[in-house]
Amino acid sequence: MNNDIVNAIARAIRKEYDNTYKIYIESVEQGFKEPCFSIVKVSAKHEHKFFRRRLKEYTFAIYYFPSDKRSTFECAQAEEELFDLLEEIETSDMILRSYDFDAVITDGVLCVTAKYDALILKDVKTEEIMEVAESEIAPKEGDSEDG
Repeated sequence: MNNDIVNAIARAIRKEYDNTYKIYIESVEQGFKEPCFSIVKVSAKHEHKFFRRRLKEYTFAIYYFPSDKRSTFECAQAEEELFDLLEEIETSDMILRSYDFDAVITDGVLCVTAKYDALILKDVKTEEIMEVAESEIAPKEGDSEDG
């Protein structure tokens, strides 16, 4: 599910920004070309619900490295665009809506966090059930049916 969400986020960004901006899906310490994006999973939470239902919550950080780190305008523009295009993403088997966004600009880099949750049904292994069970019950010797 993690990779599926990361790929969905990357597709949404590519849809808006084409291939003009590189998108990194793993941590890159140095050697990247700006402007670019980086997608990092921040946290995951799995909660058991009723019977087979599981609530999975994921938080992702999407970093935008502008071409000019002194330009807060470029970061602010990217922030609004990211809020719009990451509100609803399509994974391989479902559409996820982000229910919580946060954005902060630190040292000229925009960091947008988005939370997604999915309620899924977990497959449960079932064992083969007997087809027919027959049983006969007879009274003990000495017991009468009359009482």
